[in-house]
Amino acid sequence: MRVIFLEVDGTLNTLETYKRVKEAYQDNRRIVDIDEDKVDRLSQIVHDTDALVVITSSWRGHLLDQNDFKKIELEKLFIKYGIDYYELTPFDKDKKKVKEIKEYLNNHEVDEYIVIDTKDMSKDFDNHMITTNIINGLSYQEVFMAISKLTNKVKRKLC
Repeated sequence: MRVIFLEVDGTLNTLETYKRVKEAYQDNRRIVDIDEDKVDRLSQIVHDTDALVVITSSWRGHLLDQNDFKKIELEKLFIKYGIDYYELTPFDKDKKKVKEIKEYLNNHEVDEYIVIDTKDMSKDFDNHMITTNIINGLSYQEVFMAISKLTNKVKRKLC
């Protein structure tokens, strides 16, 4: 099994996203703080590698509540882009993401994995780490890197 450990904030959204959400809120509108183009990029990784998305983000709290607005909207986007299924890492009482990911790896048969996050954890995950930033979110270059790492081959062209 191939796994993408995913942080939502700074990967599927950016600072611009937060500005749009704040403006919408001030106009009494509600929008989710996810960029659809970033979900599309994530779907490229999922479809090219048959990887399972495992959420490591603080968004896990939203995803446990069936009626939560963020859960509903994120799942709509996942369905729209063919990301059929996701899981959550276990919750560590000390909120240590590295520990949560390692626990997931120890309890599941994972052949290949990547960690996509704004926090650089390459000390713990070495060649499995892809560090995004809150300015750009998930970029095409990072999509390319993710596919290469998960499949152990270099793809020539991403569309």
